[in-house]
Amino acid sequence: MTFTSQDVASSVLHALPNLMQIIGSKTKMDARPFPQLQFRTLMWLRTHEGCRMSDLAERFHMSRPAMTACVQALVKRGLVSRQQEPDDRRVVEIVLTPAGINEIEKWGRILHEALSQELEGLSPADSETVIAAMRILSSAFGIEEWVQGEPLFVVTPTIRGKFE
Repeated sequence: MTFTSQDVASSVLHALPNLMQIIGSKTKMDARPFPQLQFRTLMWLRTHEGCRMSDLAERFHMSRPAMTACVQALVKRGLVSRQQEPDDRRVVEIVLTPAGINEIEKWGRILHEALSQELEGLSPADSETVIAAMRILSSAFGIEEWVQGEPLFVVTPTIRGKFE
């Protein structure tokens, strides 16, 4: 059977939101310390250190005031900070704090464990197929390839090194 790019897109759009819903429900939603947008913002900052507010707002398709409210809540919790750029004091970058890094790593472990439990029943062949499919999708979207054995939610050494 031959599938078109439209078929593939429909399949991905059907599966991903449902998978994320299931994963979220398995992580004790009531135990989550903050809303999903704040978590997604932390995750974005994990790989895009020093974002400007306008960049974050654009990334999440939000107005700057709405994104500012989200970031302010993270600042109050000590998970991110606002830092002025040394060369241009008008420019403020949003950066993770050590507490923000720890929060990402903690929730990453929780999410990873929940998903691992759901996938335990896959056969070795199905596991290989899922990994191959993820590599293909990552490549199609220009996402850096995951390396087997590399933890997903660990903050990169360059970001962690800023605080050590």
